[in-house]
Amino acid sequence: TAIFLLGILSTILIAINLWRFYISSEKNRIYLENEISSRTNKLVEVNEQLEYSREQMTLALKGAELGLWSWNLQTGTIEYNDRWAEMLGYDLCEVPPWEDLIHPGDKKRVRDAFFSHLAGTTTSYHTEHRLRSKSGQWVWVSDRGMITKFDSNCKPLIASGIHLDISDRKRFGVELRKLKRAVEQSPVIVLITNLDGEVEYINEKYEEMIGVNPKNLNSSDMLSALKLNEHLKNEASNLMSTVFSGNKWRSEIKNLRKNGKLFWEYVSASPIKDTNEKVTHILIIVEDITGRKVQE
Repeated sequence: TAIFLLGILSTILIAINLWRFYISSEKNRIYLENEISSRTNKLVEVNEQLEYSREQMTLALKGAELGLWSWNLQTGTIEYNDRWAEMLGYDLCEVPPWEDLIHPGDKKRVRDAFFSHLAGTTTSYHTEHRLRSKSGQWVWVSDRGMITKFDSNCKPLIASGIHLDISDRKRFGVELRKLKRAVEQSPVIVLITNLDGEVEYINEKYEEMIGVNPKNLNSSDMLSALKLNEHLKNEASNLMSTVFSGNKWRSEIKNLRKNGKLFWEYVSASPIKDTNEKVTHILIIVEDITGRKVQE
């Protein structure tokens, strides 16, 4: 009987332990399921954030019209985005090797800048150079990049960067330099003032016609520069009021050179307006018409 009771007691203890193990296992299972579910949700959330960031970056690059490149320095392969190829008139699948597109006159400068960065001489890479488009035209680009991945020994693995088409800016720069030379070499005085009448620019013809180096003017005032404060003050007042109202002003004026000699000048003044048609500056052209006046 004692053995029988002992057997029953053992059976009960085993059952209790099994129940405890079951309860414990169930709690562990529930804990693990909850932990897995929580971490899965976090991973999904992080993945969604990354996807959103990628979309925002893609939209930003597209909006800024930036070409993107990534160069695997180990394999030598270069990957581009659509815009990089589009600005040269190519499809992604037909882009020639990058170095073959660089203008011969720019190639050494571009290589020197890039490999100088790879050597650690510079913190980033930047050049402005020409690339040959599919049509054979040269496209100016601003190329910026840097090493974006290193191996465990700090050896460069990947360099990445962006291209921006700056052809319009380059053309504008060329035209601006032409215009500057034309104004500097003009046979007439070209003078630009702000609305306070302060001279901001005078070309070299001023010294030839008036006899005074613009750098040596005692006053930056327009009326003083043109000596209109000494002659025909009413004309000067009329000039300012006419131009301020957005209209052009013209007059033939007898004036004095530095040497005291009289001469005739044809003065025209025009308003310079911004994109909102607001007058911001005054353009004054002065032509020596003494020869014509003598003949008359």
